[in-house]
Amino acid sequence: MTDLTLARIRMNPHHPGARQCLRSMNDMHRTIMKLVPDGLGDEARSKANLLYRVDTSDQPTVFIQSTEQLRVGEIPPKWGTVETRSLTPMLQVIDKGMRVAYHATLNPTEHVKVTTRKGRVKSVRKAMPPGKDRQWWHNRARRAGLDLDTCEYHKPTWPPLQRNHDRNRGELKLVEFTGTAVITDPDALTSAIINGIGRGKAYGAGLLTLKPA
Repeated sequence: MTDLTLARIRMNPHHPGARQCLRSMNDMHRTIMKLVPDGLGDEARSKANLLYRVDTSDQPTVFIQSTEQLRVGEIPPKWGTVETRSLTPMLQVIDKGMRVAYHATLNPTEHVKVTTRKGRVKSVRKAMPPGKDRQWWHNRARRAGLDLDTCEYHKPTWPPLQRNHDRNRGELKLVEFTGTAVITDPDALTSAIINGIGRGKAYGAGLLTLKPA
């Protein structure tokens, strides 16, 4: 069984570096990547299965998940308070028919054809419109071993400005999905938890967390 760790960092909104990360998805990405061990190469985030979610509903908090040991000592002094725990015991008890509450922050996208200024037609990846993104999540949840009972849709408060961060990878528009579901495929669900769902994982998308319902 792959060892999986979750770190919760309660950010200090008075720290200049923390404030800057709350304003910029790129600064948040750079700060979190410092927690990944050295020597993983160009695809360090992917190799470490590093996923994260930023929650600003109360005290700003970052949830960071990885299959590598996180170097939490790299968090700048007074940037935030860190707590870590292993998620491996949770993975070991996932079973078919179990009812769970889920929280997923995702980046639903699709390919659409656009015409350039030079009159050329090309395919680009764009954020899905409301309604269509919910059906996308239902389909992805089914593939991830979840049969959704309920589903609520939220627009995250972070990042404050969501935009096309990478022309090659497409538009970033985070959506939060919360609700309850029944586990139908424990292996598929374990894979989705460890590897994440969808695109935009370097910028706070893809993390799926569960708790008993």
